[in-house]
Amino acid sequence: LFETTGKSQSRQAVKVIYLAPAKALCQERYTDWSTRFGSLGIKVKMWTGDVEGELSQLAHADVITTTPGNRFLIMLLSSFVPP
Repeated sequence: LFETTGKSQSRQAVKVIYLAPAKALCQERYTDWSTRFGSLGIKVKMWTGDVEGELSQLAHADVITTTPGNRFLIMLLSSFVPP
C-alpha cells in the first residue's frame, strides 16, 4: 500500500476498517488476518464494544474489524484523520 501510492505517509496515518455484517464474521476475519498479517507487523484489532479497554487499543491498530452497529467507532476514528 505504501509503496504503490507513491506518498510518504507514515504507517500510523493509515487505518483500514472492515465492517462485517455479523459479529461472528468480524471474529473470523480478525482471527484470519491477525495470523496472516501479524508476521508483517500489521496490527489487527476487533472492536465489538463488549470489552472495556478495547477502545484505547484502536489507536495502535492498522486494521480494525467491527460491525455497522458501532457507528461511534467511525466518528472516533475520523478524529485521527489529519485535515
